[in-house]
Order: sequence, then C-alpha cells, then structure tokens
Amino acid sequence: MIERRSRRNIIARLEDLSGVELATAFAIPDLDREIKWHCKYARQNGIHVSPTFMIDGLIQPQIGSGDPVSDWVREISMR
Repeated sequence: MIERRSRRNIIARLEDLSGVELATAFAIPDLDREIKWHCKYARQNGIHVSPTFMIDGLIQPQIGSGDPVSDWVREISMR
C-alpha cells in the first residue's frame, strides 16, 4: 500500500534531509504562477531538461545536480 503524505510533510522531510529551510519559500502566495512563468522562460531559452541552473536569468553550466549544496550557495553568493 502506498503511504500518502501531505505537501507539508514532504517539505518537512526535505528540510530534515537537506538542512535547508524550505517551508517559507513554499508558502509564497501564487507560487504556482511563479513556477509556470519560470518554466515558460526556461523553454523559450532552450532549456528542456532539468536540472539546468539559472541565476538572474543566465544559465550557469558550472553548477550541476551532483554538486554539493554548499557549492551552489557559494556560486549564488558570488553574484
């Protein structure tokens, strides 16, 4: 039998695993509208596969899904 989890439980589990606070970001009003806009923007810029990292609208090929989150934070904070 498949165990069902609420969105809140999934976010809490991700926070536990990553050590990154996420609940506030997922509480943004109209988050779905924002995500749809970003998906549209990515598609029109040739991004059809995830994960592709963008910072301030520019693709960052030096950041990859296999990199530690600390590397992502370093790259983002350098901007």
